[in-house]
Amino acid sequence: MPADFDDLAKKDVFTTTEAARLCGMSKQKIVNLFDEGQIEGYRVPGEGGRGGRARRIPRKNLLEFMNKHGIPTDRIEGASTYRILVVEDDPVSAELMTALFEGEQGFEVKIASRGSDAAVLAGSFSPNVILLDIMLPDLAGSEVFRALKKIEGLDNTKVVVISALDDEKVKREMLEEGVDAYFTKPVQIRKLKRKVFRLLDLPVAG
Repeated sequence: MPADFDDLAKKDVFTTTEAARLCGMSKQKIVNLFDEGQIEGYRVPGEGGRGGRARRIPRKNLLEFMNKHGIPTDRIEGASTYRILVVEDDPVSAELMTALFEGEQGFEVKIASRGSDAAVLAGSFSPNVILLDIMLPDLAGSEVFRALKKIEGLDNTKVVVISALDDEKVKREMLEEGVDAYFTKPVQIRKLKRKVFRLLDLPVAG
């Protein structure tokens, strides 16, 4: 788990800002869920703005909410889990990339074979890194990338494009749109693995 979450995960009560970080949501979303009663907590007299009743969320209540809605709890429970979403329609390539990271301690990998599935899965899985094939059967990779970037809570998710399309123009356009790296098939596995580790601020794998 990134160092900046270590101290936060040890707390027993969270502000809405802290809860938002742990859930991978916006602060306003957490505020709305609190006010709707979907996240239980209490108000603190004399703190915060607008009437001085700041919202506070006990650890137990936040964990209950996260578990109920399938939100990964590694950030609050302190587990060093790194989530990789492989978006690839070729089963052999998908299996290869899955095996590359599943063998590493603390990694969890899921696969989406279609762009539409990727958007749905990314929202619930909250991946740290997405390995994105841009030649998918249902949607163009650029469309998938734009859709992924609009999903709440994925602001810090890294996207690595992997494509059979060896086209400098396409590569330049994708990098300009904000992808973190672009690999052309056949991918050099060691280079891909090292890049992902660097994006996660982990010691570079051999």
